[in-house]
Amino acid sequence: MNKYDSAWYQKSLTNLTLHGILNAGPLENFAKEPGISLLVFKVIKNKGDLVLIYNYLTYSEIFTNSLIAYLIIKGNFAKSETFKEWGDIFTIIDKDIDTHPNITWIKERCYEYNEYLKQYLAWAPDNFLNNYYELFDMAKKYVLVTDNDLISCLVSSAYERDYCQFFSKAFYDFNFDYSIFEANTPTKDLCLLKSCLFVVKDKDLFIENLNKIFKGNKQFGVNQGPKKLRGEANSLKNILYDLDKDFRNSLFDQIKYHNYKGNLNSFNIEIALRNYTYENVHKKLGVVEL
Repeated sequence: MNKYDSAWYQKSLTNLTLHGILNAGPLENFAKEPGISLLVFKVIKNKGDLVLIYNYLTYSEIFTNSLIAYLIIKGNFAKSETFKEWGDIFTIIDKDIDTHPNITWIKERCYEYNEYLKQYLAWAPDNFLNNYYELFDMAKKYVLVTDNDLISCLVSSAYERDYCQFFSKAFYDFNFDYSIFEANTPTKDLCLLKSCLFVVKDKDLFIENLNKIFKGNKQFGVNQGPKKLRGEANSLKNILYDLDKDFRNSLFDQIKYHNYKGNLNSFNIEIALRNYTYENVHKKLGVVEL
């Protein structure tokens, strides 16, 4: 039985988003089941070696559909905490993530549903994308849905700042002269990796694939950074926190909208923002233990 098409899933999920609690039943089995993970990366030097460090946040399976839709549509992104703190984020999503048919439809047409990118292109001049700065600017507003192997390749290309390979693979259908990204161009001084968000189905497999790609480089590794620094606050953790806060606020706004439209009249409840706290979404209803 497909859990997304069943009546008990819809009823239980409605109760979850309204009350912040789970009914006993089949949906409860998915509350502690890892769904998708958000990952961000940064390159640092540790004892003379280059290390690709990452931070991640894994969501319960029950939030997969809402989160994917939020990341693709990017509604009101310019007003988000993420944008205020970090600017635009190039979002790259694993196409193999299992979603409701309605969300799958959006994934397959992510360009059409990206409200933020459409607003940007609406005022773009006719000679748009004449140089690499404009391409960088546009890319960080983009959402790409692709397979895990290509995602791993994009991480590698972004780390090496091989933007000719990065953009030719990410935007293979764009009419753009990627030769401008050859050596001795100013793009070598630009870092796109820190403006990328990777959304994957299996975090451990994804990291394993990255380590295979970099296996030939003995001075390189992929991990969560030096152990003595892992307890400290850092930029990667803050990016994920801001993204998560914006997403949880969007869940609350969605319920307020449906309540205002009269779609929830039968529930006679008092909506409370506290149902969308980190504690509730990630510990009581999710997979975070600490």
